[in-house]
Amino acid sequence: MNLMQKLMQKDMFSSLSIMGLRVSMLASKILLSIFIARYIGLDTLGIYGLIVSTAGMLQIVLRFGIFDTISREAVNQNFKELTLNIRNYGIGVLFCYMALIPITLLVGWYFDNQKLSIFILIIILIEHISYDVFILINNLQRPKLANIILSIQSASWIYLFITLAFFIPDLRNLQTMILFWVCAGIISITISLALAHNWPWASAFSQKLQRKWYRQYFKMSWKLYLSATMSSITMYTDRYFISIFLSLELVGVYVLYSQIINAISNLVGAGVLQVYRPRLILEYSKENGLTRFQKIFKKAFLSSQGWAIILSLLSAIIFPFIAKYIENPMVENYLPLLWLMIAALLFRIANDLFSLGAHSQKKDALNLKAGAMRLTLFLILTPIALNLWGIYGTVIIAFIVFITSVIYINKHLWIYTDNNKI
Repeated sequence: MNLMQKLMQKDMFSSLSIMGLRVSMLASKILLSIFIARYIGLDTLGIYGLIVSTAGMLQIVLRFGIFDTISREAVNQNFKELTLNIRNYGIGVLFCYMALIPITLLVGWYFDNQKLSIFILIIILIEHISYDVFILINNLQRPKLANIILSIQSASWIYLFITLAFFIPDLRNLQTMILFWVCAGIISITISLALAHNWPWASAFSQKLQRKWYRQYFKMSWKLYLSATMSSITMYTDRYFISIFLSLELVGVYVLYSQIINAISNLVGAGVLQVYRPRLILEYSKENGLTRFQKIFKKAFLSSQGWAIILSLLSAIIFPFIAKYIENPMVENYLPLLWLMIAALLFRIANDLFSLGAHSQKKDALNLKAGAMRLTLFLILTPIALNLWGIYGTVIIAFIVFITSVIYINKHLWIYTDNNKI
């Protein structure tokens, strides 16, 4: 067996094992959405979707792009340097969340539910930390461990909540669901800290906190920051647009279908793109690594599209039966929306891979420009599309945005310059 065959077998085994872990996580989110839609209501599912969207956007904003730089450098750093960077970054993040407490209390006072608003802020912090841990461990080339830790936080509470709430109807409410969510996050963070107990934390915390570190890393990261912020706004604000122009129940329908799409995207991302991420960074950093980089990139593209098609076909076959189980006419009436979202998914995954290619080559300016283009198209066209085509307009805009982005990044990704290999 030649080296290429061994590499392909290793990649396939790694992808399948990680996908197995991801299936349990993503299946839990789909089951939760189905459970909420069936037993609690589409309006509550819409609120849940808005909480998830807020968590997704706010954690990007509060990273300031610094973690993206830290995690990328972790590929080639020793643990002493990495631990010091994490210490500095973590203190900054906690300070930002503490500053949000008065605002959170004011929001809770406005909606007459301060307790719930604080729990939501805690959820956002938990989601923030969990994703950071996942990306860091994955970049240290431990993708299976990264997914195991993430599964503890993202799936355990859902299975427990659904089981108990199925038999105890009094638990079927948003407040109880959030309480389960918070408890699982605390357990996950505790386990993550225990696994890193032998890192040189004492040495890191013995050093003084220096403002120049933050200035230095933000200067290195501002392009990544703006790019990630714009991408998160593009990804999550469609639900806010739907709630403004249409209704909260339609947000629930959109969230339900989005869980299927996000499940496929995350499976492909974790099982394929995240596996190739450190390899793309490493190969491009080597001298004359262009040819190897291109071969790995091509393999990642074919693998990601192949898995996306297989998983999409399975979802298209299964979901009509799930829609009947939910017993809500709105869910069945809008089934064509799901088929359209599945078609747009292929371009979304391609966009993710091309963005990863630019990130691996440290072409942050390219990702920044592509992100600005996507956001501009999205903000201008989405309100118009919602008024013209209703909820289907969001997916039509997704086609336009992702196709345009892939064409733009592809045009610039392989260009040679004097100061860059590609």
